[in-house]
Amino acid sequence: MIIYVEGISCAGKTSFIDCAKKTFTKSVSISELPDDYKKHKNLDDFCRYNDERKCNVARKLERENDVVFVDRGYASTLVYNYIQYKQGASTEYLKSIKWYCDGISKSKLLKPDVYIFIELDGKTAIKRAKVLNRFNTDIAWYTDPEIGNEFYENFFKILEPEVPLLAINGKTPLNTKVKQLERFLSKLMKNE
Repeated sequence: MIIYVEGISCAGKTSFIDCAKKTFTKSVSISELPDDYKKHKNLDDFCRYNDERKCNVARKLERENDVVFVDRGYASTLVYNYIQYKQGASTEYLKSIKWYCDGISKSKLLKPDVYIFIELDGKTAIKRAKVLNRFNTDIAWYTDPEIGNEFYENFFKILEPEVPLLAINGKTPLNTKVKQLERFLSKLMKNE
């Protein structure tokens, strides 16, 4: 089973994945971005390339594991580019929408079996980013997180409504979030 974990920056995606991996014995995760991502001249092109790479890695890892958690899938690239587009900072959004449509139709992008959306309001996300010393006014995730939340909501409803979605409050304790996932997956398996 491939699970994409989505949400705005500082929602708690990576912490959730780290906790969930302890519960699911045969599970692995694919991190958001490699450490050297800042070395690339065109970060938008690199993010699209990286999303395709993560899809290929997820396909391979699924053969040997019960659960593959992906820390941000291609939806995050669309969300980030949309925030930049709404800010008037970039036109990459239109390029990314075409890339998404082509990628899905040509199987370069892999839809997950389940989406987990860690919901967090923009004010709390910004506050967490500042506490973690990650807040940066040059990064769209931190300047307009509510635009990101809005796009995620539309993405799940309009672009991929067929993929089961578990929305979890980002302020909920980690162990409770993992129990919510366990109940969700159990119910999902019974309905199949």
